[in-house]
Amino acid sequence: MSLLLSLLFLVAAPLLYRAFRRHAVLIAGLDGFLFIAICGLVVVDVLPGLVVTAGWWVILFALVGFFGPTVINRGELSLRRSIGTQSRDPARGDWIVFTRDR
Repeated sequence: MSLLLSLLFLVAAPLLYRAFRRHAVLIAGLDGFLFIAICGLVVVDVLPGLVVTAGWWVILFALVGFFGPTVINRGELSLRRSIGTQSRDPARGDWIVFTRDR
């Protein structure tokens, strides 16, 4: 039964997004709900099993995985402001591409 519901929501989610994409409040609410649901699933179901299997180090890696991208992004934005380059926002559709000359 839960597999059937999961597949139903997997199919319905893109359709709901397309129907409600002009309503920013609904999309923000859906984003918040999904964030809380996924975090709750990881904290309540996944992490306890990993701690039993791999030990307490798993919590450290989970915290780094959760907060690491935010810290790196803020550091990158701060660096861009300090050197005077314009930062780009991936949420607006801009993509940051790092290249190295050879």
